[in-house]
Amino acid sequence: MEAETVVEEELAEADEELNAWASLQKAIDDAAEGEVIVLSDDVISEESDSALSIASGKNVTIDLAGHTISRTLSEAVEEGCVFVVEGTLKLINSGAQSDGVITGGKITGNTCTSGEAIDTVSGILHVSGSAVISGNYRGNIERNVFVYRNKIQVTGPLADSARIGATGSNIGDGLVITEGLKGNGTASRFTSDNDKYAVKLNDDGEAVIGQFDDVPVFSGHQLILSGSLGMQFGVKFPDGFDCKGSYMTFTVNDSEQKVYTDPDQVKKTGRESIPAM
Repeated sequence: MEAETVVEEELAEADEELNAWASLQKAIDDAAEGEVIVLSDDVISEESDSALSIASGKNVTIDLAGHTISRTLSEAVEEGCVFVVEGTLKLINSGAQSDGVITGGKITGNTCTSGEAIDTVSGILHVSGSAVISGNYRGNIERNVFVYRNKIQVTGPLADSARIGATGSNIGDGLVITEGLKGNGTASRFTSDNDKYAVKLNDDGEAVIGQFDDVPVFSGHQLILSGSLGMQFGVKFPDGFDCKGSYMTFTVNDSEQKVYTDPDQVKKTGRESIPAM
């Protein structure tokens, strides 16, 4: 097997005339086959920056190394995605104590092909490690990875903290969104960007998005303005579902908090309203 060459990119200093975002694009364009672009810091776009592009025929590996790549768009714009992948993009997060994050895309309409953070309609996305692809939007709808021709390739173990939002076309009774997940992770590593659908494993151990009778789904949320200010999230559980020990995780002030379900309430109503402060 050909050894990889690790390219340490001091992105903010690679070229004094380029910002970190443009420096990363230059590193992508210049990367030779088998090289790994290792982030040495967060890469944040400026208002005038465009989506990062992986050209057709280009095979690029980016080691997030615990850092974040973000468009940081405050308003939706055309072509507001983070990556346009016409070749192959491999995301890893080796040797990092924190997650590597792709976020900040905000798209208007169906630009960036289908309105997702990583446009892979013509290309292929590989993931492993503790990659987090979330917080990207088309309007007010979260849209992270859109699965069309090519499934998300899972090329190594996905850490417990990995979270990749996904949706796709022709979901129907189920759309397989991964290839290689068996032995590398569970369905919980992926979330559905459409709250009408859930994610589960099929018999082959791959993640599938669809409408399933045996999977809990969000049933809505509401803002609480009286008493203690907060949000309340509703989850509908299938008949006979054993929810003992199940919980939702909320991130509050950069700290994760687990809120456990009340099995007695679920038994009575089939659903659980979980308050989050």
